[in-house]
Amino acid sequence: MTIYERIMNNINIDINHLSKLEIARLLYIELAKTVSFSTKFNNTGFTEMYNMMHKKVNVDKFKETEINCVMWAQLYSQLLSKFDIPSEIIDQGHKFVEFYVDGHKWVADATYGSYNDLARIHNNDDTEYFGLSRIQQNDEKHYNNPVYNSEVLDKIKEIDKLINYNNEQHKDLEEFKQIIQSIKNGTLNINDYVKSSDNASIIEKKLQFLFAKLGSLGFGYYESKDFVFRLERCLLNEEELSHVHGRELKKTNADGSVSIVEVISLEENGHFSYYLLAPNLPIKKVSDNDIMYLAMAGYSKDEKKEIPGLIYPKNFVPGMKISYIQEMLNKHKLHNHNIMYEYAYGISPKKM
Repeated sequence: MTIYERIMNNINIDINHLSKLEIARLLYIELAKTVSFSTKFNNTGFTEMYNMMHKKVNVDKFKETEINCVMWAQLYSQLLSKFDIPSEIIDQGHKFVEFYVDGHKWVADATYGSYNDLARIHNNDDTEYFGLSRIQQNDEKHYNNPVYNSEVLDKIKEIDKLINYNNEQHKDLEEFKQIIQSIKNGTLNINDYVKSSDNASIIEKKLQFLFAKLGSLGFGYYESKDFVFRLERCLLNEEELSHVHGRELKKTNADGSVSIVEVISLEENGHFSYYLLAPNLPIKKVSDNDIMYLAMAGYSKDEKKEIPGLIYPKNFVPGMKISYIQEMLNKHKLHNHNIMYEYAYGISPKKM
């Protein structure tokens, strides 16, 4: 099924009775629900990066769900054109879209920023990069960061209500944020929520509470990571946050795509605890040996970003073949090592 078919199948209101701005907002939301930001090109060289930034996609034929800013801008612009909404793709190294409704220029950019609107929409959160453009008259100036006033914000909220975005799911997120804020400021006791970790510190209990509540993160890597990071900042104060660090491990696959997992580490009094984050899996507590085994599967780290408490092995080749990994597993008698299999292959041992 193509991206266009997916979006049209997901729309459950009569789009023909919507205004142009309402249609533009609906398409912005639905496209973001359908795709996630890609990790595929994370380790590409200059040539591959150039090709990626000039790749042409067709919304009527495109079936992938992992995209970058170039693909997103083309897809969104083409969706708008299907409903006679004029638009322009703006290239400032990063690409976004300007569209025109009722004599006004609007800006839309779902792939900008660390916690971008793709992540926000996947989490039923408020958006930040859909709104009235700062520049209305000068065609030579373009800003992807919109200007908001009360009239614009009220209009967007009104449209979101009409298209059923930010509904009960959004309220659930807001209620969850209120709970973690109450834990942060001491109004609620974390021990009332985490009773199975009596030996854990307060910081670790807070993290365990957060990770347990989130469950499996069923969207893209960047969307998952940024969502967790934002909630960590809601839950932990500045001193507590100084003990928590995130480091990425990357593996280049045989087809040139890149798989990424996030190692979340907690350091207190020289003791380290580790958790692994990957899309479609719950965040799991792991040992330092578990992380070492990932190296044998080809997961490398940024040479400038050490994992706290670990000396990460350097004598391996990213993107090792399965046969070599299996040889290493046999050598170290790791046939049933759950973490190794789940994060190296994305499947459980029983399916091997």
